[in-house]
Amino acid sequence: MSPSVFSPCFLLNGIVLGQVTPGPIVITATFIGYLLRGPLGGLVATICVFLPSFTMVVGIVPYFDRLRSSPYFKKVITGILCSFVRLLLTVTIRFAVDIPWDLARLLLSVAAFIALILKVDILWVVLAGTVVSLIVL
Repeated sequence: MSPSVFSPCFLLNGIVLGQVTPGPIVITATFIGYLLRGPLGGLVATICVFLPSFTMVVGIVPYFDRLRSSPYFKKVITGILCSFVRLLLTVTIRFAVDIPWDLARLLLSVAAFIALILKVDILWVVLAGTVVSLIVL
C-alpha cells in the first residue's frame, strides 16, 4: 500500500472519475478498492458501499407512507440533511485548500458555481469545465 494512493491529488482523480461516470460520487470507492486490491478490491468496495443503502431502502419501502407522516421521522430526516450539508462543506473546503489557486482556476470555479445556481445541468458544467481546463490550465 503506497502512501501516494492517499494523497489529496490522487484522491481528487478518484472524485473526478466518480463525477464523470454514471452514478454517485460514492463510486470513488470502486476506484480506491481497485487501486488497493485490483478488480476484486473494486468489486468488494462497490458492494460494501451500496449494500447498506440498498438493504435499508428495501426494508423501509413497505412502511414508508406511514413513516413519512411521522413527526419523528421528519425530524430525523432534517437532522440527516443538516449533517450531510456540513459534510459536503467540509469536503469542499479540504479539497479547495489543496488546489493551486490562480486567476484561471478561480474564474472557472466561480463560473461553475454560477451555472449550478442557474440550474444548468451538471453534465454540461462538468463537460465545459473539462474543455476549459484542457485549453486554459
